[in-house]
Amino acid sequence: MYVKETANVIATKLRALYAKKLTVKDYEQLVNQYSIAGVINYLKNETQYKSILESCNENSIHRGQFELLLKIAIFEQYTKFIHYKLPDEVSIFKYMILQNEMEQMITAIRLFNIGKMQKYAVDLPVFLLKYTKMDLKKIATVESYEDLVNIARGTIYYEPLKICRPENGKIDVVKCETELRKAFYTTILSKINKKDEKTKSAILFTIEIFNISIIYRLKKYFNKEKNYIKTCLMPFYLNLNESIIDKMLDVDDVDELCDIIYSTKYKKYFQGEDLSNINLISDKILYDVLSKNIKFSNSCQYTMICYIYLTNIELKNIITIIECISYKFPPEEIKKLLVM
Repeated sequence: MYVKETANVIATKLRALYAKKLTVKDYEQLVNQYSIAGVINYLKNETQYKSILESCNENSIHRGQFELLLKIAIFEQYTKFIHYKLPDEVSIFKYMILQNEMEQMITAIRLFNIGKMQKYAVDLPVFLLKYTKMDLKKIATVESYEDLVNIARGTIYYEPLKICRPENGKIDVVKCETELRKAFYTTILSKINKKDEKTKSAILFTIEIFNISIIYRLKKYFNKEKNYIKTCLMPFYLNLNESIIDKMLDVDDVDELCDIIYSTKYKKYFQGEDLSNINLISDKILYDVLSKNIKFSNSCQYTMICYIYLTNIELKNIITIIECISYKFPPEEIKKLLVM
């Protein structure tokens, strides 16, 4: 199949999958359920999740098992693209493998740091085993940091983990996570077609929204210093640059930080919003921008990026609904926490 035809097939299939997303009507139904069983029953009978949930008993399934089933459902969608790959570009399936490998190593590092590696055996993502180069089954039995590093051998995460060796028996988790994410984004950005500036810009846009969110949250709620916050950021730029980031990091007052944000191209996204829940606002920004653009893009890579982020947001919405219902939140309050 010609490259252009392959690209069109991928973009068309992704848009068809996105058309099956949860609607505002679905969310109205979900937030008005009185129990987690009710949420699962609705998803099982009325949405695209029916195939993966059809065999589960909504009255007995554990919440963690339910979340895992949702992740499996999403992952199975990506397996439909396992054979599609354009020259010199990262496929949607490869993107998901890299992302899942990164998430597994971050989980492993956190567990190692608190001495609870055996817990990994409980949460082992079995669906990932046949696709990853990592021997994930070994993580639960890791006895040293070197064991953990060796599990990542042959992946893009091996070198980042090597430079994050523990000091005084403890891993610098922030440094480790940052290095892993840098390796992920460096790889993804390097695989984007050089002529496809729109896709590259989309990834950089999501990174800068993430960076702004991190800076705001760590300053407002944790009173972290400049050097610490800088270690948490991704060093990739689109509308910002290192000088603007430094200005954000230098101010102590959150209002001053907002003034700097409003002086950038991100003013139209953040100004007028209640930034007290910056993570929710960030997801809403990404949702608004990407949900509009996925319908009209001619780039399969851009459609892929949009689809991945939008699918992750939908998963967050479902998990939020489950958590809120378990704590007896009223429907109107739950809706305020959703991105739609």
